[in-house]
Amino acid sequence: MKLKDNTLPAAAACTAVSAGLFCIGPFLSPVGILFAIMSPLPLAYLGWRGPPKAMPPALMASSIVVSLVLGPMAAVEHFFMFGLGGTLLGVGIRHNWRPHVAIGAVVVSSLMGFAILIGVGAFMAGVGPVELLSQLAAGWTAPLRAALEAEREMSNIAPDLIISSTAALDAVEYWMSRLAPGITTGLAIMVGGLNAQALRRFLTDRGEAVPAWTGWKAPEYWVWVLIVAGSLTALGSGWISALGLNLLIPAAAVYFIQGMLILQFLMEAKAASRLIRMIVFVMIFLNIQITLPALALIGAFDQWVDFRAKMAPKPEDEN
Repeated sequence: MKLKDNTLPAAAACTAVSAGLFCIGPFLSPVGILFAIMSPLPLAYLGWRGPPKAMPPALMASSIVVSLVLGPMAAVEHFFMFGLGGTLLGVGIRHNWRPHVAIGAVVVSSLMGFAILIGVGAFMAGVGPVELLSQLAAGWTAPLRAALEAEREMSNIAPDLIISSTAALDAVEYWMSRLAPGITTGLAIMVGGLNAQALRRFLTDRGEAVPAWTGWKAPEYWVWVLIVAGSLTALGSGWISALGLNLLIPAAAVYFIQGMLILQFLMEAKAASRLIRMIVFVMIFLNIQITLPALALIGAFDQWVDFRAKMAPKPEDEN
């Protein structure tokens, strides 16, 4: 197989590209999140390509580069969620793992990294995990608070707006500190699913035999996870509402991936060009606050509507 030649240069290139995508993300906000999300793709390709002995050095090298640029905590995040997760994803596609198994490996790897980061960080700070998450959330909102204070001193904003904005930031800090597990899991599902689709498309365009994922559906019982999570969120309060949201975010992420697979199925059925596919996916990311819930809803309703069966070419269309 031609793609398996020149292992060392390929491993070095995958390492450099993955670390580079992850490192430039924070400097290109908000578009930079797209680069960070797709940073596992080069290592996923390496995981698919092999050989296994090339993977650990590439993982370590990419994390060292991230550590030099963004610091050790970012390196741990990259190693577990983006590096190891991406590599396992590529290995899973190579060995024909079922989609939820391959993406599940990314989720497990991500949660391991999350537990290490929070555990070590809380120990070093001498506080509990929830208190550490509250401090991190306060750090994320600090620039906004500083901007509000500057506007208040210049009398550019009405006092009522200052009060309401401060209350909103307090709520953001509260929920960010309590939704971290759900956000981490949901993000891992999205990272795994999107990189799997990209790798599959890349390999298919080059004539490689890869498993077809576009027909995958979430198990039928998964809709009950969505319903229970939504009910707890809407009807509960305090920790019950937080539990509901921590379940709702991953449940919605699964259906977002199903919605993306439906969209990919449609583009493949219509033989959309590579340029059209790229434009569509870029537009999805640029409008993620709209497209994420929209695609999640499409994925959820697919349990009953079966959109792909309606999109499949009819026999007379094939003649």
